[in-house]
Amino acid sequence: MEELLKNLEKYRIAENYKASNIIFPIKYKGEKYIVKKPRKLSSIINTYYAFQGKFFYKDRKLSSGTKAIQQEIKKLSQLQGFSAPKLEAYTDRLLVKEFIEGTSLRDCNCVYTHISFLEQALVAMEEIHKVDVVIGDANVKNVIKGNKGFYWIDFDGVFDETDLVKSKALDVLKMVYSTYLFTKNKIITEYAAVTIRNYENKEVKTKILELVNPGLSNLSAWFSTRVNKKLNQNIKDILKMVC
Repeated sequence: MEELLKNLEKYRIAENYKASNIIFPIKYKGEKYIVKKPRKLSSIINTYYAFQGKFFYKDRKLSSGTKAIQQEIKKLSQLQGFSAPKLEAYTDRLLVKEFIEGTSLRDCNCVYTHISFLEQALVAMEEIHKVDVVIGDANVKNVIKGNKGFYWIDFDGVFDETDLVKSKALDVLKMVYSTYLFTKNKIITEYAAVTIRNYENKEVKTKILELVNPGLSNLSAWFSTRVNKKLNQNIKDILKMVC
């Protein structure tokens, strides 16, 4: 992979994806990979996300783009392709990871497939949690259904993970609330909350209950996820029942 790291542009097969970092696909020795490295403005972008996080549960830390990438390198190294892309190569400022071919929640064309997707996304999340890795940016847009299962594909960002149980609970909440931002369908979002009944770790579920009761204010939830007051209350009521 040393040759690849020195000549990434030589193996590029498409333009940059629309993202906060520079992300693009490459093909090397017949295999596809994803390259990720920070933009020049990554520190400003991360500052914005940290500010936005203050209106949720204040877990995202101010960081440089490089530190955010390094955090992803650390987590992918721990997971070794377990419900996440394999880390193939890296330097202090960039990473090369497995290209996951598959479909996203947006590709689902009916409520039933949305529900099935969310159930499996939660299973993949809990598998990641079992090895004490926290996703951090647990937005449902970052889940891909591949040929061999479901994968969470984005782990950059620096988060306060001093309390692992709380961090895992926040992963779950972010997945639920981000479902509405992604689908604009309150039924699917409410079912995302229902799926939490299948999360096995009772300690994490107890922490979820603690976080939503008395719970997020509508203002806090709205800023990050744009849910209205009624939907926010419905989500909280469901979580109180299943946790």
